[in-house]
Amino acid sequence: MQPPVCGDDIPHKVVNRTVSPFIPLLIEKITELNFRSRDLSMKTLVGLFRHPAMDVKQFIEAIMDLPVKGPSPDKAPWRTVLARTESLLHMIQEYGINPKAWDWTVVFQHLIVPTLFHQNPDVRLISIAVIKELYKIVGPEVRERVLEINGLKSNLVQTIVRQLNSVDEEGRGGRHLTGAMHGLEQIPEAEEDAENVRKSQMSLGAGALNRDPSAAQLKSQASQGALKSQASQGALKTQGSQEALKPSGSQGALNPSGS
Repeated sequence: MQPPVCGDDIPHKVVNRTVSPFIPLLIEKITELNFRSRDLSMKTLVGLFRHPAMDVKQFIEAIMDLPVKGPSPDKAPWRTVLARTESLLHMIQEYGINPKAWDWTVVFQHLIVPTLFHQNPDVRLISIAVIKELYKIVGPEVRERVLEINGLKSNLVQTIVRQLNSVDEEGRGGRHLTGAMHGLEQIPEAEEDAENVRKSQMSLGAGALNRDPSAAQLKSQASQGALKSQASQGALKTQGSQEALKPSGSQGALNPSGS
């Protein structure tokens, strides 16, 4: 995509027409289990749209093939769904939303909402991440649409709301979701367990501080011990000098008085 292959001398229509067939192929490669192939395909897909000739609308049409052609995103194989939602996440993080190119409400309603009902927890996790990115850009309308979803589990709604609240607390400039969750239904319990662990660590730390004397106390005890040692040594020296001044019994017997 760099000059001279795709330089300014190549018309944008030619670049767009030539490169666009690779978009669905790269999305398909992202579904593979080979992590290296998957990561390189994702990086290449996102990088294609740095060229000014590339229209992001073609990417949106490629990932919306599930709602249009089927199977439904909540019933499709999880790797197929994950490749589309995860690539959408990276595209939003990289380029934001272009209202002239695509309507985020259509993508939200027909792709993201159904994936929240998918059985695979990783699919649901990435969908929540997409919602969070949309909220950073669009604002309260995303929250309203989430609350209007019918049939969504209450704990999943609470999880999404917490993520949106964290964006508000961070001023819409916070960190993105990372890491892997093994089950979204267990998120409240996991947070409670983590809080208990933190409290336990704090209590253990406080106990350790109470058991261990501070540096000032150690210095005080050391100085008191040194003073006691010096006092005892002084007493021993005094007693020794007094004993040396007293005459011994044998000297009195050899030198009787009046001799």
